[in-house]
Amino acid sequence: MWYYSNEPVELIFIIRSEDERTEFGNYIAAQLESIGFRVEKQYKDSGEAMPIWRDGDPTEGLWHLVTGGWSAPKGQAMQTHFLKQMYTPEGIPFRLWEYYTPVPELVEAADMLSIGVFESLAERKDVFEQGLKLALEDSVRIWLTAR
Repeated sequence: MWYYSNEPVELIFIIRSEDERTEFGNYIAAQLESIGFRVEKQYKDSGEAMPIWRDGDPTEGLWHLVTGGWSAPKGQAMQTHFLKQMYTPEGIPFRLWEYYTPVPELVEAADMLSIGVFESLAERKDVFEQGLKLALEDSVRIWLTAR
């Protein structure tokens, strides 16, 4: 069991109930429980979940994890604006994004990709790889599937 200030750590996990995210959420919750976390699973559809995780104030502590979702045109999940949109506070004007604090190198990569001025395709590839690496280290979101 994990403890903080002599209290067991309990993670509030909003698990979307409409599709395969339910299975993903149950699996992730089981993995967290297997290493000693308590997990409060809250099954919610989009209409119930989004006002909490996307639009609510994250400092209220109403959730810690969510099996969210994001739509992108088919075959375009890795567009040039992707890092800026999903990993920086400048990306989208939702409350949650205001709290993102990416390292300067991630912001620089996101800006470069957004502007799209590169000397070569190889340079763009290198910037994208570095940006993705930094995004995973920051981990404000982790992508599990695309459809």
